[in-house]
Amino acid sequence: MRGGAASAHVRPVLPGMAENNNVLEEDAARALTKLRLLCTKMVQDARDAGVTTEEIKAAYTVMKYNELDDSVNEDKSKCGDSTRVVSAKRWHWHQWAGVGALVALLVAVILCYYGDIVKTHLITSKCLVRNNYIVMEATRPPTKCGRVCSGVGGALELSANISREEFERWAYLSRPLVVRGGAAHWLALDKFSVGFLRSLYDSIEGSYEAVAEDCQFLPFRSEFLDLRTALAMHPARAAARPGTKHWYFGWWH
Repeated sequence: MRGGAASAHVRPVLPGMAENNNVLEEDAARALTKLRLLCTKMVQDARDAGVTTEEIKAAYTVMKYNELDDSVNEDKSKCGDSTRVVSAKRWHWHQWAGVGALVALLVAVILCYYGDIVKTHLITSKCLVRNNYIVMEATRPPTKCGRVCSGVGGALELSANISREEFERWAYLSRPLVVRGGAAHWLALDKFSVGFLRSLYDSIEGSYEAVAEDCQFLPFRSEFLDLRTALAMHPARAAARPGTKHWYFGWWH
C-alpha cells in the first residue's frame, strides 16, 4: 500500500533530470548544515562571553527590524522617484496642452476678427495678390541693359506724321522716345481735367479699387499715395494756380 501510494504521486522524470535534482538537494543540505553549525558556534561564543539568550534574541530582533526598515525606506524612495518622473511627464504634457490651447484661441480670435475681411477679399478681388511695384518688379522679364542703355545720348524725337511702319521700328526698343505733335488733335486736352476724372471715378463703384488692384499708380515726387487722394486735391492746385504746389502723377491700365 505504501508503495502504491507513493507511485500515485510520482511525476514524470526526463533522463538526467533526477541526477541534477539530487545534486541540488545535496548542495542545499550541506549549505543548511554549515549555516546551522555556524549559528550554533556564534551562539555558544556569545554565551561564553557572558551574553544571555534573551540578549541574543533581542539583538537578532533589532537587526531584523533595521533590515526591514531599510527595505521599506528603499521602496519608498523608489516609489517617490517614480512619482516624480510620472509627475514630470504629466507636467510636460500639460505644458504642451496649454500651448495648443493658446494657439487655438489665437487662431479663433484672428478668424473672428478678420475672417469676414479675408472671405470678402477672396470673393470680390480679381487677384490673390494685389498689384504693386514690388510684385511688378519681381515678375517682369529681366531688362537687357545693353539694349536699353548702350549708345543712348538722349531721347529720340519723332514727328506725329510718322507712318505706322516707321514708328513700329522704334516702339518696342525700350529706349527714350518723344513724339511731338501726337496729341494736337486729341479731344482729351479740352475735356480731361482733375475735376472731370474725379467725377468719372466717383460715379463708378469700385473704380478706385480697380486701379489699386489692377493698375500701377505713379506718384513720382508728389505726396499722393493713390489715385483717390490725388484726384481729391484742392481745385486751385489742380488748376496750377500761382502759389500752389506743383504736382505730377500718372497711372495706367
